[in-house]
Amino acid sequence: MKLDRSDSRGFTFIETMIVLVIIGIVATFAVLMIGGYTGRPSLSDTIKLLQLRINAAKLQAVLRPTLVGIFFNKQGFSCKIYKRQADGNTLWQPLPNDLISLTTAFQGYGNNLPNHYPKIPQIQLNPNGFATPFQFILKEGNKPTIIVLDRVAQVHSQAPSNH
Repeated sequence: MKLDRSDSRGFTFIETMIVLVIIGIVATFAVLMIGGYTGRPSLSDTIKLLQLRINAAKLQAVLRPTLVGIFFNKQGFSCKIYKRQADGNTLWQPLPNDLISLTTAFQGYGNNLPNHYPKIPQIQLNPNGFATPFQFILKEGNKPTIIVLDRVAQVHSQAPSNH
């Protein structure tokens, strides 16, 4: 008996990525809702949440396809898309139904970010999946941690060097 593969269908890469991002966001909220949560998340949880949100923004850049910008300030971050207007001007507009921005992500942590959102995003995610490298410092107590976003939109943390 010969198998006919014309009827078989799989999932596309994009469909799989969308499901993974949704599962990650739901899992994050589920972990935060479990008993024993006493306030702000730990620094490592904040970094993981930032990575999840950047992954979701990167997916938006690939699916739309357009530039997606992430704007940082002392309290958190906001995600916007790059739009060209009919008159030829361009501007950054909020994502429709934005579930990516987290404007209170850094409350309670010291940092070296600006007080207000800048006019140009610190991170730009383009449709081919690359990002503008960016780094900033978050302090938990007196212990600073450098948060680094690389060209493929992966978040890393490292202790500052003492030299």
